[in-house]
Amino acid sequence: YRDKLKKLLVKQGLPVAPYALLKGTDELSKYLEKHEDQYIKLNIIRGRSETWHAKRYDIVEPKITDLSRSMIMKYEYQYLSEDELPDMPEAAIDTYYVGDKHPQTVMASIELKDCALMARMCKYDKLPKELTLVNDKLAEVFGYFNLMGSVSTEVRISDKHESYLGDLCMRQGFPTSFAQMYIWKNLAQIFWGTANGQVVEPEFEDEYVVELVMKSSWAESEDMPIVIPEKLRDNVFVKYCAIINDQLVALPQIWKIEEVGSIVASGKSLEEATKKVIEISKKIEGLELSFPINKLQDGEKEIEQMTKLGVNFF
Repeated sequence: YRDKLKKLLVKQGLPVAPYALLKGTDELSKYLEKHEDQYIKLNIIRGRSETWHAKRYDIVEPKITDLSRSMIMKYEYQYLSEDELPDMPEAAIDTYYVGDKHPQTVMASIELKDCALMARMCKYDKLPKELTLVNDKLAEVFGYFNLMGSVSTEVRISDKHESYLGDLCMRQGFPTSFAQMYIWKNLAQIFWGTANGQVVEPEFEDEYVVELVMKSSWAESEDMPIVIPEKLRDNVFVKYCAIINDQLVALPQIWKIEEVGSIVASGKSLEEATKKVIEISKKIEGLELSFPINKLQDGEKEIEQMTKLGVNFF
């Protein structure tokens, strides 16, 4: 319930970017005719539509027409339209909570939407306060609900060092999960401990980890075999996976999804982990399989922005 989250953030003393709550596609259309560069978000429903960017109404009108084919989406559904926050780098803390407690070491990351993740294992108390502020303010709420599970934040940081929470992911997200599965050597103990009310510190060898998403337009509607060299098997995570005739296969979903998994690698530096991921991508084969390697450069730009603000954790 993203609209309720906005009210909660205000109550906890956190800033909230301008937004509008719109009922049905008619209200949404009228609003977008007058407001450009909006991000449209939905409550509860996943798959029917994810968060999407409405640069201008004339560009997104076909998408709204498509949503209008559902009577619920056309007449009853409430859309949340958020203003774009330009020139604000986005960073995240990906961790887990038991009540209001979290491990001393957490994963801090930059997510490149549906494309990649660049992360570092960091001591929480060494992270920039602009990033930890959101978690500190929400810890009271997590304790109230006796939360036991995963939490990922998305925080945009302004040039005035204000911390705007974009979304709160209360689950194992994608990307992120595969990076954690790879770098945390005691993953099972972490999950078991969290479920039983114990904060287990993550164990890891490398500080840096990069996750690169694998995409295939063919996989949106058809079975897609993926060929992975045996020595690289631990670095490749496949979603919706089955073994058919000893072949690894990604299976299509009801809602067409081109993201079929991720390549993950770690290193003693971000550069080392990035280089490994790119090299591995050259050796994975599949029909219409592609890797958004160019998006990793966007991550480097985010890091540059954070460095200028003095909030870089890499």
